[in-house]
Amino acid sequence: MNGPTQDKRAVTTEPARFVVSVAVAAVMVRDQQLKVLLVERREEPFRHWWALPSGLVRRGAGEADATLDDAARRVFAEQTDFELAPVYLTQLGSYGDAGRDPRGDSVSIAYLAVAPRGTGESKERRSSVGAPKWFPTSPLEGAKGLAFDHGRMLTDAARRTVELVETTALGLAFCHERFTVADLRHVYENIWDLPSDSLDAGNFHHRVMGLKGLLEPVSEDQPVAEAGRGRPPRKFKSGPLLRERGPAAPLERPFIRPRAADREQGE
Repeated sequence: MNGPTQDKRAVTTEPARFVVSVAVAAVMVRDQQLKVLLVERREEPFRHWWALPSGLVRRGAGEADATLDDAARRVFAEQTDFELAPVYLTQLGSYGDAGRDPRGDSVSIAYLAVAPRGTGESKERRSSVGAPKWFPTSPLEGAKGLAFDHGRMLTDAARRTVELVETTALGLAFCHERFTVADLRHVYENIWDLPSDSLDAGNFHHRVMGLKGLLEPVSEDQPVAEAGRGRPPRKFKSGPLLRERGPAAPLERPFIRPRAADREQGE
């Protein structure tokens, strides 16, 4: 008795071929705003469009990226003239929708980086991109458009930054090495896109001082108060929570961005 009839048609099982790239959304508080570093493309596709620093992952003899993190650091340095040595670096996600790159199928691994303090502007130079420039993340003012799907990446990066600042100690990464509680409060206002001094100073101070291991007072000589003036605000540095568990150490209780109605009631 013959067995079941088999379909003899050829079945193709070739794996899909994708180009792999990396993109870096480097954010930083500048001019009382959360900003992202963009570069202007000088080549097609998307010539003269703004984009996140991005490029292909190199694999092969002689010159190869050992890891995706290495690729991100190389691409960022090549396109901005800045070393990617962030206070915090994490993979944001993978982006591979059909049509994201008109040259063919590709997957891009996006990174979120809290840029090191002091990262500035770069001079114009001959390369595939123009000099980098900082843009507000919300709204993205002055940019003619973002290449590829970098607009989606930027939206995700801004949202992730807000989420991390609310639930982890990442807010301290936007401060200088020594800072006051007021400095930290302004960081939250900047990232939450709130008016200056809109957060209640007393409530915020009580909140951060109640978080175990978050802040550590700086031991320094306090100048004598001048006539008619009080002592300067006390300065702090990152506490043992960050030293032991890193900038994204979870907080015991999250910060919650106040709603507009809540702010109006507090006025």
